[in-house]
Amino acid sequence: MGKRPPSSDIETGSCVKHPPLPPFTPTPPEQWCSWLLPLIFEVNITMFIYAMYVNDCPANTGSDNCILYDYLGRFSFQPLKENAILGPSLVTLERFGALDPIAIVKDGEEWRFFSCIWLHAGVAYLATNMISLLLIEIPLEQEFGFFSTLLLIITLNLAFGLIPHVDNPAHIGGFLSGFLLGFILLIRPQYGYVSRRYIPAGYDIKRKPKHKCYQYIMSITALIVLIIGYLWGLALRYSGRRLNFPSKSFS
Repeated sequence: MGKRPPSSDIETGSCVKHPPLPPFTPTPPEQWCSWLLPLIFEVNITMFIYAMYVNDCPANTGSDNCILYDYLGRFSFQPLKENAILGPSLVTLERFGALDPIAIVKDGEEWRFFSCIWLHAGVAYLATNMISLLLIEIPLEQEFGFFSTLLLIITLNLAFGLIPHVDNPAHIGGFLSGFLLGFILLIRPQYGYVSRRYIPAGYDIKRKPKHKCYQYIMSITALIVLIIGYLWGLALRYSGRRLNFPSKSFS
């Protein structure tokens, strides 16, 4: 009789070798489905149309003075001497919650800091913002998610309202706020980082930290500078002082 082949049963103490695991290839992270910014886009367009309806230029200014009255009727624009960017009157904008420093400081209408986010003074301003939203901000939401994008939008709009007199200094404040917020809210993981949830069971790989040390340092520094800047803006706003820049600097 021939020899019995060796048993691979556990009782015999023999080990069964498993084939090696295939090389680990991290799967790309799932992209966030953008819904916040498309919603903001629709709200902004709706608010502008409603503001033009309430404005009713022909009834308040006269149809002969309204721009594009023959095509738009009640939704026609105010004369260029009143609104050079094709939109409603100042009275209508203030009624809808436009940024009014006197109303905020003296009348305590802090809600205007947030209501002004949804208002646009004219078609030119609206078109510029909506193009920026579609081409730049929606990809940001897809990359960094809902919370970071919402916080970024609110903080940027507050920056325009805190610096007294919404003119060149306010736009500089908005730009600097956006620059600093990028180091706080829009930090990308370092190259080669893989989230634990994307590693299959059985793989034991060395994971890199999500961010590098200098990214944390820059984020903390930007947060400190941003907080100081906002406190300074609040002090300027409620003290009634304003920033004076030479007019030639912005010519």
